[in-house]
Amino acid sequence: MKLYLLRHAEAYPVGHRGCRRDFDRPLTPKGRKTTLEVANGLSALEVELDAIWTSPAIRALQTAELVARRLKLRQQLHLVDELAPGAVLAELIARLHREVQGKAKAVMLVGHEPAMSEVVSRLVRGDAQVALDFKKAGLCRLEVEEVVLGKCAVLEWMLPPKLLARLGA
Repeated sequence: MKLYLLRHAEAYPVGHRGCRRDFDRPLTPKGRKTTLEVANGLSALEVELDAIWTSPAIRALQTAELVARRLKLRQQLHLVDELAPGAVLAELIARLHREVQGKAKAVMLVGHEPAMSEVVSRLVRGDAQVALDFKKAGLCRLEVEEVVLGKCAVLEWMLPPKLLARLGA
């Protein structure tokens, strides 16, 4: 199975226009633009997804919605509490195993740092020792044999948003 990990795009800081919680921070205009460019890059790469799982935090949800709209996958968009900031990685992996293992060819996870880097590290190396520079709106693709909390994946590529934008231009 292909597992795509997308970090949310640039968001406003807490306090902007009355936004009081980190969870409620929306994308900035730059973040929206970058996400649209990344979505165009995904389209150019002919990425096909069975599902898009997103953190319910506003910035991740908005990122996922823009990608889903561009790829015509709005019906496959799912809010997943296990992707929220502070969620337990083992619970996300267990849910992936339970709900998509053997049922999907490709799934995208839209979430936050440092969780996205930890997912990659845990699945590729089996521990949290891989240091990644996961840019906002950056994308990573793993090939996963069986989704388990341990070494079960190969890192196929990791692309920064600027390169994805160029691919989609």
